Amino acid sequence: MLTWSLLPYLLLLLCAAVIAGGAALYAWRLRTEPGASCLTGVSAACFIWVAADTGWLVSADADAKLFWGRVAYLGIVSVPVVWLTFAANYGGYHRVSRLALALLFIVPLITLALVWTNDYHGLVWASTQWTTVNGIPHIELQYGRWFWVHAVYSYAVLTVATGLLVFRVFTTAGLAVRQGALIVAAPLIPWAANAIYLLGRSPEPSFDPTPVGLALALVPLLWARLRYSLFDVALGLAPIARDTIVESMPDGVIALDRRDHIVYLNTAARRLIDIDDGPGAPERRRRPLPRGLAEAIRKAEHSAAGLVEIGLGAGAAQRELELVVSPLRDRAGNDVGRLLSLRDVTARRQSDRALHASESRYRRLLDTAQEGVWLTDVTGRLTYVNDSMAQMIGYSRSDLLGRSLTEFVEADEVEPLHRALVGADTQAARQRDVRFRRRDGSVLWTIVSTNPSLDPDGGVVGTLGMVTDITSRKRAELLEEEQRSLAYELHDGLAQLVAGAHQHLQAYAYQHPPESPQAKHDLDRVLDIARNAVRETRRVIAGLRPTVLDDFGLATAVRLQVETMREEGWDVEYENELGDYRPSPSAEMALYRVAQEALANVRKHAETGRVRVALARRESVVMLEVQDWGQGFDLPTVIEGRQLGEGLGLRGMRHRVSALGGQLLIGTRAGEGTHIVAEIPLASEPVTEPDGRRL
Repeated sequence: MLTWSLLPYLLLLLCAAVIAGGAALYAWRLRTEPGASCLTGVSAACFIWVAADTGWLVSADADAKLFWGRVAYLGIVSVPVVWLTFAANYGGYHRVSRLALALLFIVPLITLALVWTNDYHGLVWASTQWTTVNGIPHIELQYGRWFWVHAVYSYAVLTVATGLLVFRVFTTAGLAVRQGALIVAAPLIPWAANAIYLLGRSPEPSFDPTPVGLALALVPLLWARLRYSLFDVALGLAPIARDTIVESMPDGVIALDRRDHIVYLNTAARRLIDIDDGPGAPERRRRPLPRGLAEAIRKAEHSAAGLVEIGLGAGAAQRELELVVSPLRDRAGNDVGRLLSLRDVTARRQSDRALHASESRYRRLLDTAQEGVWLTDVTGRLTYVNDSMAQMIGYSRSDLLGRSLTEFVEADEVEPLHRALVGADTQAARQRDVRFRRRDGSVLWTIVSTNPSLDPDGGVVGTLGMVTDITSRKRAELLEEEQRSLAYELHDGLAQLVAGAHQHLQAYAYQHPPESPQAKHDLDRVLDIARNAVRETRRVIAGLRPTVLDDFGLATAVRLQVETMREEGWDVEYENELGDYRPSPSAEMALYRVAQEALANVRKHAETGRVRVALARRESVVMLEVQDWGQGFDLPTVIEGRQLGEGLGLRGMRHRVSALGGQLLIGTRAGEGTHIVAEIPLASEPVTEPDGRRL
């Protein structure tokens, strides 16, 4: 019978039912997370217990109360086992197997069977007595023998489960303090409630606060899930995550005891020190260290950083390892062993050695190169020069290091070279003509090629430069320019005067014919001298610099030479593949002189009437070919010049071509003709400043 005095207890039970039912539904939604399915079982058992106690409380007769008491045992016998399963699963221990779960439920199932058959044996309730206290009817129960068996069993299971959770809280690193407090507080609430009931301290004899306490225990667990993501960072995941991380590490990890025996090593360590006797073998039995590793540990202990590099194995199977030794301490700070970390650095060391060998080869290449090579830092200071560079400007390598390259160039070269070393020009490859001032004061003409020197991240850390000596070519160009200037002066001055004198003499002879044979003879002689003077002046001008070369280019100038030979009766084949392209003036002059000298040699020595002349552009060179089918000659004898004046023409041709960085190839054999090929590199485009000035 329900009275007003029982209403507060009824409200407590209804609230507990709502909590237990809601917790069961919420935990069921999270059943895939560690411990959630077991928490669902605890919540469901609690709900059954609370619902049955509510029926017990509101029932007005003894049979109804006994019925709800029996129903309550469905939850009472389930709670300890399900709580133990939750603790074992959620606490990170081994999952409870089906066999163990079946064994754990033997006592609860026997208890449940005895509860429903108690009328026949009285093992759970020895007697029942209907009484009234403060006007409220209730049943006084005298417990039988099996009740105390089940009580001891239940308390033992709950004690183990609570101990597992508490132990895990205090041994799990990184667990939040509040999170741990909630886990510890949860099992203490039903313990306290049950103690109140068993000690007879319940304010109402018909009210058992234990299921309410159990429902309240679910509150901190649910709060831990909502506030601290308890299931997401489950205690059971911590050791799993730790083991997974350690086992999947590429570095080897070895734990040693005080006697330097291996007590644990991960998969990488097994591979590195060639131990492969199955997973978990080091945990089953301890083993001594390999000898090479033991010696390395002693070396690492004497190093400042506790680090040393070792080699294990032999031949192609040898590994180079980086070993770090650190102390292994327990929670009290006592040394219990050592922790070894092994990293395989074989590939890195092989790469370092290959890089060092490559750098050595590169340095030898630079040191022995004929071109000058130098490196500067971001401030333009020299950090490296090779011997060729130092010899070019007449200084030693030690004199140059640490100084700016601009200290060794002509005054008007300082600004553009400075921009190439430390200015915006360092961002791209450049090429320019630069005049250096040698130590003896003479001028060195060079072509300087600069490229940015980059660090591994692509940042500019300086400039790499290569220097080519072009002094001979510059001298040849200056000589050609002087000859061209002299040729134009002769053409516009002396040649005009001589030609004018010849024309005036012709006019005078026409207007005043001589009267005597002697006078006519003398006048003809003077006219011949004037005519020869005009012819010789034109020959000298053509020898210095043929004006047709400047006016019409190399192809036309060579064609005129070919036409002259054809007029003389020679069979000359002429091929021109240059088209509209014109080489640089110095290249045109050098190839013209080679053609002129080669055709002159054909006239003098070939003793043949057939000649072939060809001009072509091949990739990066301009090429001239002169070939005849005459008697040929012995090249070494002619080049050595054993007779006076012999070989001067060939040596002159070779000098002109080589001064421009080209090559002259001569193929000849006595009785088989001569084939001359001259190749000169194409002139590079001049480097200009943004304002159009040439550098």
